Amino acid sequence: MKKRILIDLLNLATPEIAGIGVFARNLFELWLSQEKTPYVIVFYSSYVVDAEKVFRFKLSENVSVKKISIKNVLARFFYQQVFLPFKLRQHDMYYNPTLGIPFLARIIAPKTKLVVTIHDMIPLYKKKKYSPIRSMLVKIMSRLAAKAAHKIVTVSENSRKDIVNIVSIPHDKIVVVYNFICPPYELDNRADEKFFLCVSTLEPGKNVENTIRGFANFLRKTGSA
Repeated sequence: MKKRILIDLLNLATPEIAGIGVFARNLFELWLSQEKTPYVIVFYSSYVVDAEKVFRFKLSENVSVKKISIKNVLARFFYQQVFLPFKLRQHDMYYNPTLGIPFLARIIAPKTKLVVTIHDMIPLYKKKKYSPIRSMLVKIMSRLAAKAAHKIVTVSENSRKDIVNIVSIPHDKIVVVYNFICPPYELDNRADEKFFLCVSTLEPGKNVENTIRGFANFLRKTGSA
């Protein structure tokens, strides 16, 4: 019998995705591009998002989408924490590409493995990244999710080190999957001009300041313009 996996996309509730959503999309696209999927996978998605289009996967006899009609953050949190744990009794694994995780599943569905992605721990030491209320919630959710999950996916060795040190969890509980793009690769820089490229949103924690400083140092040392 094939293993059953529930992938929770409810926290990615807009068609426009940024870093976390792009990472999840690439992960799904590469994973589901295999000829045969040895799992039965169901995506739980907000009814306002065309999950197939946004996350680039195709429906099949083993891949399906369940649309959830939830209109606000509190309703989504209540659904994830109260109703979803009972759904997980029918699944072998739960994966959330964000911090959301159904904590009661540890009790209600003890056989279901919980996997979550924690990209970094920047909100715990970068005070201006979010508003005070959101910052408090992200800090709490980061710690609780790291403790509750059976496995954590993160995107760098530095993030793994931060999670281990800040939350005090075993090193081998965390798997590093670096940010990547899916093949086929269509990158060609032979005709490019010389430039520095910084790809990120403009917010605290993205280290844009050091990119600018590095560019300034490059200009001073080389005289290039």
